[in-house]
Amino acid sequence: YPEKSVGALYGTHVPTTPFQRLALTSGSAVGALFNPARADLVAALVSTLLLLSDIGLDPTGRRLLSEQPRITSKNIELCYTLPTNTFGGSYAKFMARPGKRGFSADERPPVRFVDDPELAYVATRYREVHDFWHVLFGMGTTVLGETGIKAVELLQTGLPMCGMATLGGTFRLTPVKRRLLYST
Repeated sequence: YPEKSVGALYGTHVPTTPFQRLALTSGSAVGALFNPARADLVAALVSTLLLLSDIGLDPTGRRLLSEQPRITSKNIELCYTLPTNTFGGSYAKFMARPGKRGFSADERPPVRFVDDPELAYVATRYREVHDFWHVLFGMGTTVLGETGIKAVELLQTGLPMCGMATLGGTFRLTPVKRRLLYST
């Protein structure tokens, strides 16, 4: 990544004007609706719609904000040695599915458009734990699976982006899959 820009609040921060933020939000939303596999568009949408966080109100949340642990390939290596009937083993299997996922925890696009370093960490953490939800709920990375996970995230976080993704994903589903989503 390029060196820290003038006015940047953290290493990957890109300062934006209100108009630029509106353009990023709109463009990312439309782009992600038509191509949900574009992680960069989804990441930009999360960044521009992260309005506030009450994570600091909880003792565990305050510890997370203080320590700011990250979920990276290096610190999840142990998961690959665990039995697949454990959460860690299931997570490793989910991340390394040959031909299907093969995704590294280090490949997520960085948070860039959040104008507060603490909220930038919250956005990063939100994106890092996203795949945990897939494992916990047994949901794949299909449009149905992602829409279901975004609905859960909406209930858990209240993030506007999750509501938009749930609504957008619902429209992309066939009537049969839409009924399946609402019946589970």
